[in-house]
Amino acid sequence: MALHHQETDYFLRLTLFLRTFLEVLFFDDRESLTVSSVAP
Repeated sequence: MALHHQETDYFLRLTLFLRTFLEVLFFDDRESLTVSSVAP
């Protein structure tokens, strides 16, 4: 799948948001979440 850079960036942001949301729901480990989300 060849996506434009803007579409790829949006997809990566959406994936990161969904993963973080699911981690908050199922693991509810906000301290480690903050560290992992801030890290590049």
